[in-house]
Amino acid sequence: MSQAKNLYLFPNELEHQIKLAVRNMRGIGNNINQIAKYAHEQGYASRDSMEVVYNFLLHLENEIKSVKEIVSKRK
Repeated sequence: MSQAKNLYLFPNELEHQIKLAVRNMRGIGNNINQIAKYAHEQGYASRDSMEVVYNFLLHLENEIKSVKEIVSKRK
């Protein structure tokens, strides 16, 4: 029935992990926005700020890859 509606059903633990990953990604996005706002208000972005943003982006990329891997294994 779920296939007919193009829905995917995941075990509870996997669904929990996906929700946790999405929540973490939102938190990273919020942090990046705060850094961008501060840099804009100050008229510059320090090297340290840019390094923090870069590290957040790397972490976000890894989270997305993990979720994609989990989902692709379940298909």
